[in-house]
Amino acid sequence: MEKMGKQIDYLKSTKFSLNTPRDSLPLNQPASYWKSLKDYNIKKIAKKINKPLLILQGEHDYQVTMKDFNLWKNALRGIQNVEFKSYPKLNHIFMETDDMATPANYKTKNIFLNML
Repeated sequence: MEKMGKQIDYLKSTKFSLNTPRDSLPLNQPASYWKSLKDYNIKKIAKKINKPLLILQGEHDYQVTMKDFNLWKNALRGIQNVEFKSYPKLNHIFMETDDMATPANYKTKNIFLNML
């Protein structure tokens, strides 16, 4: 964990470049991989999509939260053909839960997932 922390810190620092050796970076991935991720701007790309977008969110999702959902709403505000829907009792895999989901919810049998 300590080594990974140092690698992440290096990746975030001004020392990071395309010449950074793999063993100095997380997961032993090359600098080109990490640069492509750092340069990737999904919000900018989403704004250029000229097809209808439907963004769905389970309000009991602990992995992709309502904060994330609202960030998308703000990022795409005013763009035509974008619809947002949230579902109060659904988790990350759109299964109903009474409270905020936990990893244990993935052990619950779901008839809809069995149909896939």
